[in-house]
Amino acid sequence: MKKINTLFLMILVLGFLGCSPQKEMADLEEKEEVSLLPQTKELLLPATEIKGIKPNVNTYQSYQKRDPFVPLIEELGLEYGKKEEKTEATKAGKMPIDIKSISLIGIITDKKESLALLYDSKKNGYILKRGELYDDHNNKIAGISGAIRQDHVIISHQQKDYKVTLTKGEVKKEEDKSQKTGGE
Repeated sequence: MKKINTLFLMILVLGFLGCSPQKEMADLEEKEEVSLLPQTKELLLPATEIKGIKPNVNTYQSYQKRDPFVPLIEELGLEYGKKEEKTEATKAGKMPIDIKSISLIGIITDKKESLALLYDSKKNGYILKRGELYDDHNNKIAGISGAIRQDHVIISHQQKDYKVTLTKGEVKKEEDKSQKTGGE
């Protein structure tokens, strides 16, 4: 019986000691947290400024693909809304592209307007919108106009119309024999 009484007394004493006010425990925890904060100015510096620590530099191996971490406008060397200067061929009024080599990539339509995506034999991209042809730097190509239809595009230059049709992976080009009429 003495053993049971002694055991009961020990449990009772431990219970009272364990139920001390929570405020004291919170104060101890705060003191420990405060003591864990860095006390020297050197520890507050960025890792690049601490002696002996090299910054972690990661590089993206693109393998001839675009780096997704570089903004697209920056990669092309363009600023939004800013046009690059026209090429010498365009300034002189020469034909900057060979119309017969143009291929149609696709036609994008919505309720307001349509766009046609084109490229030439040199893989330069062009956009046909609102009847005008623009290069990949958003410069208007003088002397070339066009019309977008449901499944083809008509490109016009010097009174000649060229029809470029998009069909399941194949591109068909035809020269329109008729003279250009004012409507297209």
